[in-house]
Amino acid sequence: MALVAVALGGVLVGPVAARAGSGSPEQHVAARAAAALADRPTATGFVDGSASSSAGTVLSPDAGALVVDPLLPRGSYGVELAGGPALDVRVGHATLLDEAGQAGGLYERTEARRAPDGDHYALVLVVRAHGHVAARLVRDSGGRRTVLASSGYLGASSPGRGLRSELAVVGTSPVELSARVWTDGEEAPDWQLMASDDDDARITAAGASALSGYLAASAAQQSVTVSDAAWWSTGADAAAPSEVPAASSPAPSGTPADAPQPASPEPSATAPGAGGGEDPAATVPATPSEVPSEVPSTTPQEPPAPTPSAPGVPVTTSPAGFQHPGIMTSASQLAFVRQQVARGAEPWTSALARTRASRFASLDWVPRPVAWVGCGSYNQPNEGCTDETDDAQAAYTHALLWSLTGDRRHADKAAEILDAWSSTLQGHRFDTALYKNGRLQAAWAGEVFPKAAELLRHSDSGWDPVSADRFGGMLRAAFLPMVRDGWTGGGSNWQMSMADATIAIGVYLDDRAVFEDGVGDWRRQLPATIYLSSDGPLPVVPPGTVITERGLPGYWKHPTRYVDGLQQETCRDADHMTMGVAAALNGAETASIQGVDLYGEGRERLVAAMEHNTRFLNDPAASGWVCPQPLKTIGTASRLGWEVGYHHYAVAEGVPMPETRRWIETVRPKNRSELFMNWSTLTHGS
Repeated sequence: MALVAVALGGVLVGPVAARAGSGSPEQHVAARAAAALADRPTATGFVDGSASSSAGTVLSPDAGALVVDPLLPRGSYGVELAGGPALDVRVGHATLLDEAGQAGGLYERTEARRAPDGDHYALVLVVRAHGHVAARLVRDSGGRRTVLASSGYLGASSPGRGLRSELAVVGTSPVELSARVWTDGEEAPDWQLMASDDDDARITAAGASALSGYLAASAAQQSVTVSDAAWWSTGADAAAPSEVPAASSPAPSGTPADAPQPASPEPSATAPGAGGGEDPAATVPATPSEVPSEVPSTTPQEPPAPTPSAPGVPVTTSPAGFQHPGIMTSASQLAFVRQQVARGAEPWTSALARTRASRFASLDWVPRPVAWVGCGSYNQPNEGCTDETDDAQAAYTHALLWSLTGDRRHADKAAEILDAWSSTLQGHRFDTALYKNGRLQAAWAGEVFPKAAELLRHSDSGWDPVSADRFGGMLRAAFLPMVRDGWTGGGSNWQMSMADATIAIGVYLDDRAVFEDGVGDWRRQLPATIYLSSDGPLPVVPPGTVITERGLPGYWKHPTRYVDGLQQETCRDADHMTMGVAAALNGAETASIQGVDLYGEGRERLVAAMEHNTRFLNDPAASGWVCPQPLKTIGTASRLGWEVGYHHYAVAEGVPMPETRRWIETVRPKNRSELFMNWSTLTHGS
């Protein structure tokens, strides 16, 4: 079988310490870890007798390598590294695995400072069958897992090459962690993922180092070879624990906490994925800390760790705990897209070409700001409505092209557009008679303008800080009052767009209270936007609106029955349905960059909605349609908005989504920018 590894030689690699400020945590972590590179390994190989596995796997330690063959679905293995306890340590190894098919993947852990009670730090890699790799740095202590830093997408596969990874853990106050992943045979990159842990629960004692792995239930069986296992002591060892962990401490016992947990039972024949031939035991990763039993705070336990950036797009973490840039795209995502384009990889290369050819990318674009935007239903009247949404898209298109190409002309044009509006706009007219769409208009433009401004403000674009502050003032005065608390009327696409706009504005303003309001609105509105059978015989009444339980059938356009994944406007038309789903996904994407897992909280509803609705976009004659009229499209919005959610759930998490994939592959050549759904194939394609 073909071999799967990850080609990361250039992904997320850059002189992070050089871009960071003098004495910054990033510089400190990278410098201390790099100082050990010239050292001889303190120990290599595995503890005798430490290798263990779950039923169905065969371990064959041979000449310093551990061969697990076969590793069956839901199978796992664990092994402790040779050598004594260590405090400041760098742990590395190589992994070679067979192709696992088109679902599931391998969850691999590198552990350091492992105590007898199981407390430890770990680098968790999720290696998908198609080669996509996600990573997170975690602390397991006191029976609780804390994600210290994460990256949803580090690279793509390279057949026939092994995967190397290293974890460095140094210091005690704070404990500083760094990790990197690259293709065997290539030069080790700079540290790609970093975090500082100064929580009271941090682990400050020396401990063992260990490796383990788990194969997802939906994957094909593997042959896994773990080799070149070694650790380097980087100095300043503390007293060892009173008890050295037993050799079998990393041995698997059931499904590891990092492994994907079973998804909800398969829905009925009319629900998402029916007839798709997917594994009904499909799994998605979930940990207790990531899927809370009650509504969590939006403030991460630790600020999101800075990640290496593309040239011209440095990454910072603000005092309020926000990662910048951090609205829809992070520095690591931009760096990845740059690399794919440099290689001529698809779909990014074609997507960039379409973006450049767009009218929104014209360097001759002339902004058309107005003092007051007034929008009626279907833009009648149209007092600056089209001009505002078009200018917002043009500003974002130019800012994105600047971030990906380094062409300063695009940065200058984006700044020109933003400055024109911030020096002119005073507000949005709204009433229930003439200017009925005022709040929706503010939401649509409020979802896009901040994305453009965020990319300029947090790069070396040359945008004047005074202008950036003035733009923030415009967002606070002219947009926020229209979107912050939703509205008593309007469909779910209104409510989710207003929540998404509030989230984005909160990030740009570096205002935690605004961000939390947007996240709170997202959480309250999502159950009323997408139906699940667990809601009961009727959907959830949308909070804070004029809709009552009696009015729900009309609000949902009178479906013949309610099925999992039905969206509030599915029976209206595909375009409004798509806008509601896309706004929810966009809000979750920005929140994810900021360390708030709305994707996890809304997983069941969002996946069901994507699969159910794309099923009928793929085949309007498919069985199970529950609306009184055939599927209707009134524009082109239904072609857009799906890539963001597919990238997270199907690519990063491995959730089977065949209908969504089929629809994306059908419409991807037509992917473009419309309203607030902008160039998602370029930024979130896979």
